[in-house]
Amino acid sequence: MLPLYKHTKQHIKSHLAQAWKDFGLHRLHDALQNGLQKLEKHMETTLKSDYPLLGAILHPALQLSYFKDTTLWPAVLGLPSRARVLLEHLHLTYNVKTSSNTLSIHKNTSALPASPSKQSPFMATIKTHGTSNCTTQSEVNVYLSGLYPYAEVDDNPLAWWKVSFSC
Repeated sequence: MLPLYKHTKQHIKSHLAQAWKDFGLHRLHDALQNGLQKLEKHMETTLKSDYPLLGAILHPALQLSYFKDTTLWPAVLGLPSRARVLLEHLHLTYNVKTSSNTLSIHKNTSALPASPSKQSPFMATIKTHGTSNCTTQSEVNVYLSGLYPYAEVDDNPLAWWKVSFSC
């Protein structure tokens, strides 16, 4: 939801600048301005809730790095740190109690299913992130490390979760 709000906001702003330049489009400019105000109100409301942020960081193509982009999200919002705390709390709440909270990592990127290339607005607004070399980490750190890359052409995060973190 948050990436789509951000994408829509950028799209409206670009059209707003064009409508302002064109003398005959004053009503279009007013409509775009009103739409932008409503979108900003909804974004403000959405950012107050934890669930949209948690949903966004659980998408393997977004994770925390999307919210670290200060060209999209002002650092003053503190979204990356808030998102990490939410993810760690979620993990602690729903983690099956075992003798160890660590995973041994076996990098297996060839098992990722390939999906047909789709250029949805959602996938157009996000980027795939790099990997890091890790051997043993908590499950949260493994997920956030980017060790299991998410293909840009893949538009099926549930399939990615099944392959990347199957027991």
